Amino acid sequence: MPSKVAPGIAWVGRTTSMVFGLALVMALIVGAGTTALAAVPGDPFKLGGLNAVNALTQLVGGTNGALLKVQNLSSGNDAAALELRVEAGKTPMRVSGGAGKATGLNADAVDGKNTSAFFSGKTYDVEDGRVGPGGGQVVFRSVSCDEGDALLGGAGGASVSDGDDLRSSGLSEDTWFVFVQDNNSPSGVVAEALCADFPPLRP
Repeated sequence: MPSKVAPGIAWVGRTTSMVFGLALVMALIVGAGTTALAAVPGDPFKLGGLNAVNALTQLVGGTNGALLKVQNLSSGNDAAALELRVEAGKTPMRVSGGAGKATGLNADAVDGKNTSAFFSGKTYDVEDGRVGPGGGQVVFRSVSCDEGDALLGGAGGASVSDGDDLRSSGLSEDTWFVFVQDNNSPSGVVAEALCADFPPLRP
């Protein structure tokens, strides 16, 4: 039996179906493209693009040499082979326990301190003396280390014992001092300090 629906109304119905079908196809295409932008475990590693995945990526193998080499041939001021970024206060890198020496690594600081904060293991002596006037007068001498170095200890007295008396000696801030009563004939009065050499180091 012929349809009782008017031809105009039937045409509108077919157009609506076509538009809906086209929209569905476009949604599927766009959805598939959007999904392809996000990596998932098992996807190939994309070079020159974003690999966004919330899972550990591992490179495991056994070879007498490095397993991964990153080389940047640029001579630009900001050129680098590797950049590690984390949130504030987080550790940018971890190494296994008992790891060996990192050859060629230039560390700017250790626990926030640069090389000038660490003792080199080198010490030196500083000495200052003069000949006293004798006659029981008191002679004062003092010595200090180079700026930035640490005074470990000191000594002092008369270089020629002629009944002289060491009245006082000790550390005052960064200076070692002595007071000697120069009795009888004039004697050499000396103050001496032992210093720890911190960078910049003495020759």
